[in-house]
Amino acid sequence: EYQNLLQRGLIKDRELPISQALREQFVRMGNRFLRIPSSLDALISDLKDEEGEMRKYLQSEQIQKQTINMLIRRLKTAQKMDFDRLWVEPPINPHGTWSEYRIDWNHPGRITVIDISKLRSRAQAFVVGAVLSEVMREKERKVFPEPVFIFLDELNKYAPRHGGGALANIFRDIAERGRSFRVILIGAEQTASEVDYRVITQAATVIVGRQKGAELLKPEYSHLAEHFKKKASLLRQGEVIVDQPFLPLPLTVKFPLPAWCTREDGWEQREDERIKEIVEREFNL
Repeated sequence: EYQNLLQRGLIKDRELPISQALREQFVRMGNRFLRIPSSLDALISDLKDEEGEMRKYLQSEQIQKQTINMLIRRLKTAQKMDFDRLWVEPPINPHGTWSEYRIDWNHPGRITVIDISKLRSRAQAFVVGAVLSEVMREKERKVFPEPVFIFLDELNKYAPRHGGGALANIFRDIAERGRSFRVILIGAEQTASEVDYRVITQAATVIVGRQKGAELLKPEYSHLAEHFKKKASLLRQGEVIVDQPFLPLPLTVKFPLPAWCTREDGWEQREDERIKEIVEREFNL
């Protein structure tokens, strides 16, 4: 298609990348909808260019200059918060048909991992809120009848005890109504007292690792008897206490060490221990 447009003389600048040339041609072919910029920075540049196609289109729709400038300021603020990482460039199709980009999480038996570690806190909250809202929306519409398990680390960042705003309301909604829609939220946090109270109290299964005595005095741990609270303060690495309504008493569960190294230098220490065991066994030391 690029060669066809090139032969027809519709592409003037041959030094442009093919994707950009096709995108600009898509605009010049007379379609009413403007091209989607390839990045957030490109969108800001198009809005600032008073002689550009996007600015002319907005003016033709009676969009005031003050409104456009306000939008530019907000986009710049979003850019400083790393929201430009969330911008997905759509596939180029000069014939005018566009395909939607989305994460296909709603497949039975599929595990979807969404890595937000490289995003800043505001962008992380945006992604978490968008994903949870879509899951609940599809479950309410009965689009996806299968159960959905959502695992989220650092739960206090998204559903804190104080504040939280609209994102905390989403977590409260999932905690209170999620079971009826077969949505199971699995949250991990070092201290339960930092998580929203309505989210914590709706948890059916609670797993407690080693905690400080001051943390165990908080009301969030009132489901544990004094004996188990003392035991929780003395748990070793890999040990947890599991409390579940179907269990008459909380259980202490121990996870064995994995069969592989968890550190880069772990194999050296393990090799030294193995040599020591062989020497002691062979020489009866």
